[in-house]
Amino acid sequence: MSDPLDAVLVSVDPMQLATWQEAGGESADSVETDEDQQTSSRDAPFPIDAGINSKLVLWSGDLANAEGHGHSCRTGEAKVTKGYRLPARFIIHTIGPRYNAKYRTAAESALYNSTRAVLEQVLDRGLDTLGLAPIHSIKRGYPPEEGAHLILRCLRRFLERHGDGLSRLVLATGDQNGACYPELAALYFPRRPAELRQSKIALAGANLGGLMGEPVHQGRGIRIAANPLGEQRDSSRESSPSPPPSEAAMGDQIETAVAATAGVLAGYGAEQDSGLAVSGVGSHAFARMEQNPDSDASRWQKRVGSSSGGGGGAGGVGK
Repeated sequence: MSDPLDAVLVSVDPMQLATWQEAGGESADSVETDEDQQTSSRDAPFPIDAGINSKLVLWSGDLANAEGHGHSCRTGEAKVTKGYRLPARFIIHTIGPRYNAKYRTAAESALYNSTRAVLEQVLDRGLDTLGLAPIHSIKRGYPPEEGAHLILRCLRRFLERHGDGLSRLVLATGDQNGACYPELAALYFPRRPAELRQSKIALAGANLGGLMGEPVHQGRGIRIAANPLGEQRDSSRESSPSPPPSEAAMGDQIETAVAATAGVLAGYGAEQDSGLAVSGVGSHAFARMEQNPDSDASRWQKRVGSSSGGGGGAGGVGK
């Protein structure tokens, strides 16, 4: 059933929502201590960055009411349609993956591809704000915390590289899929030294993915040598080096080379005398001159005619 014509459209301006940096507020924890001053961001995988934190918004409202400026879609793809009557210029559609513990790697790659496809549409269209709901879903079996780690990691890497063109990134956390985001966001978007220490401890030894947050599995790396066969030959030569040739053997090799050179020169002289080219053109069996087979047939007919003339006619054609 469609909405009545006089229905009031309730919309929320993303620029008026409190950012993640602002949501931290001023509290007792925000007062720096000696331990906070000694905490360095150099060795932290995700250092404190107020500029990046000011672009992220965690909002528990209905994402359909957030202002912002479709087609068949498979997992890992993103399609864009107009917003029409929605308070958004465009709607970016994507499909989250199904999760199976047996195929966990495939599910992680599919979730990353879907997230990357959405962010690529943002760059291609030059969008200023983005409202993003958790792409992973409990209904499809995806664990919320695993999906939240991957998406937060991808968003952090994306904002580090392309954050200048984006004013707000609203991450909707109102349903059960996004309930863990406020707790995990501090690991990837620390605002204070205390959160930075927590991030370093919680993510120590964790797989933080590649440059754009993509899943990286060290056990599946393949080493491709430039010349595997050459390396094998080199290794075999190094393992069993051949002894140097003796003086007698070297003398035999020199005499053989001289004899071969003399034979080539002799052949060259013979070809020059016979008028053939040095390259051997004309010396091949297929390049020799053969007699015309028609001339052989005419000579054979002459012989037959002469023999029949001496011994009488052999018969004629009846008319």
